[in-house]
Amino acid sequence: MLLPVLQPISSSGFVRFPTRLQHSLLVRLQGILEVACYDYTNRTMPDTIRRKEWDCAEAVELNHWTSEMQKLNKVGGAGSDNVAMDALLRSVANIRHTAVHRRRVGASQIDKFFSDALTLLVVLGDEEGRGLRIVTPDRPQAALPSRSTTASPVTRVLLLVLAFAASAS
Repeated sequence: MLLPVLQPISSSGFVRFPTRLQHSLLVRLQGILEVACYDYTNRTMPDTIRRKEWDCAEAVELNHWTSEMQKLNKVGGAGSDNVAMDALLRSVANIRHTAVHRRRVGASQIDKFFSDALTLLVVLGDEEGRGLRIVTPDRPQAALPSRSTTASPVTRVLLLVLAFAASAS
C-alpha cells in the first residue's frame, strides 16, 4: 500500500489527510470502539444488553454506546471524574459523527481521536488497547505515541497510518 502524502495546510489553517485515508482510519477506529463498548457492557451490564436485545457490537452505533454509558454513569467507577469522562465520551462519539458525515478535520484532531480512543479502551478494561499499538521493526511492542511526547500530531498520526497499513495487509 502506498501511503498518501499529507495535503498542504488548508485555508482553515491545519494539515489534513486525504479524505479516503481519514475516513478509513476513523471507520476502523469506530469499529474497534464499538466492539470494546459491547464487550464492556456485556461484562458489566448484561441486563442492558438483554433488555435492549443487542446481540452484537454492530447492533449499536458508537454514539449510542457512549450516551448509554453517560446515562447509566457506569464507566470508570465511583471515584472517576464525571466531567472528564463526559468530555471523553463526547470526543469518542465525535469519531462516529466525523466518519459518517465525512467531516474533514486536521491531523491534530485525528491524533486526539486516537488518544481519546486509547484512553477509553483502558477505562473499559482493555489494557492491550485492541490493536491501537504502533509496531515497527525496531519497536515490536511499542505503545501508541503519547500526546505528551515531543512528536508532532502529524508524526503521531503518520505512525498510526503505518501501523494500520501493516495490520490491514
